[in-house]
Amino acid sequence: MYKYLVLFCVGFGMGSQLQAQNLLANGSFDINIDGWSNTFVTLNWVSDDGAPWSGNGSLQFGTDFNNNGSFFVESESIPVNANDMYIFAGTFKIPSDSPAAFARIEIHWFDGVDTEISDDDIWSVFLPTQDVWTDLSNQAIAPVGAVNAVYKLFFQSGEPGEPADPYGRWDDLIFVNDTIFKNDFE
Repeated sequence: MYKYLVLFCVGFGMGSQLQAQNLLANGSFDINIDGWSNTFVTLNWVSDDGAPWSGNGSLQFGTDFNNNGSFFVESESIPVNANDMYIFAGTFKIPSDSPAAFARIEIHWFDGVDTEISDDDIWSVFLPTQDVWTDLSNQAIAPVGAVNAVYKLFFQSGEPGEPADPYGRWDDLIFVNDTIFKNDFE
């Protein structure tokens, strides 16, 4: 019995150390919003509001232009391997005073000369529950020729004439190479 208990503890201890490496330089926003940009939106670090299962801190961005269109921020370029499976996910919140109608994540794949090859995405429901942190996740295979990816976060702006400025918050973003099932074991 003792032998099995020791094996379980050792196995659990080693297993708890195994986790995929998040390829995003800053996906938690616990300290700042470094690594994310777009000159056409207002970016802010919110130090006292984050997804409840992580540390405080989130990326907030918005615009003052309601045109029923999307607005976004993007990560720095991330090296990837063509034909590998990647998992991407994040948690968003649309505050009750924001007319933003939905959120989405897009992964844009680029070749060696920085030409976009394709993109993959995941969308929230239309008009998600406001003031609630909501998860989005998806997976995608990097296309043939892909050497870099850019992770983009979106919100949908309000209808034309809407007086409130649209904005939202993101936290706990991940972008990981799914190395567990590389040989089609699934």
